Amino acid sequence: MILIREPKKTEYQIVNNLITQAFKTKSEPIALAYFSNPDIHCFVAVNENTILGTGSLHIIQKSNRKMGLIEDVVVDPNAQGMGIGKKLIEKLLKTSVALDCYKTILNSTEETAGFYSKLDFKKEQLQLTIRH
Repeated sequence: MILIREPKKTEYQIVNNLITQAFKTKSEPIALAYFSNPDIHCFVAVNENTILGTGSLHIIQKSNRKMGLIEDVVVDPNAQGMGIGKKLIEKLLKTSVALDCYKTILNSTEETAGFYSKLDFKKEQLQLTIRH
């Protein structure tokens, strides 16, 4: 049975490794502020004490309301197709609603957009990026 919960301190490195491997980024030391920031809500998907996925919700305070931003949704390649990504997204959305966000957004590639469309996300705006 898949359980969605906050990660334990002993699991922070596993979360970092999942994210680093999925997004093919350079592995940096864990930013502990990521796990202690009250505006970031990280969850893991666990089956029999094995972390199979992760995702986070970042709360962004706008001028007169709050918005949720879903980031770093990752499912171990060996566990894909088990509904783990869907369970993570459902938890992140429930958290966003509970925290009184007026909307929840995420960024996706064309490759993963179909997955999010099945969960009722709609393509609405264009994102522009500058990387530093």
